[in-house]
Amino acid sequence: MGRGLRIGLIVLLFGALVALRMYAADWFYDPLDTFFKGQYQGQALPTLAMGKLLGVMALRFWITGAITIAIIQLWFVNSSKTRLTFWILLAAFLLFFISFWVLIALKQPPLEGLFYIRRFLIQPLLLILLIPAFYYENNTKDAEA
Repeated sequence: MGRGLRIGLIVLLFGALVALRMYAADWFYDPLDTFFKGQYQGQALPTLAMGKLLGVMALRFWITGAITIAIIQLWFVNSSKTRLTFWILLAAFLLFFISFWVLIALKQPPLEGLFYIRRFLIQPLLLILLIPAFYYENNTKDAEA
């Protein structure tokens, strides 16, 4: 695949991440979105359809994760980095999804913790961390050689 095509696909995938963020309220069930946009301190959580919310959080994470994996593969053209990205995503998913589930199940969850764990599940934060990390790794390998 040519460099120009790879760059075009990367731009397209970043556009997909932006669209996912822009239209998430229309596409996904998430009563916590409006809850956290308001003055939520001291308030109880809204009524939640627990199974639906958990399913949507998992779906949103893995849609973002698939885009992340594709961007990493196109950017670095390195299957070991792509595999590592998948394993990092899987570990983060298990850690944060289980934490989210436990917090939602509490009668009075710590709202800031819930806010940040939810944010981690729906935003491409690992992509933002992995691109510079892999770029740094590539550049330090080149400097050593």
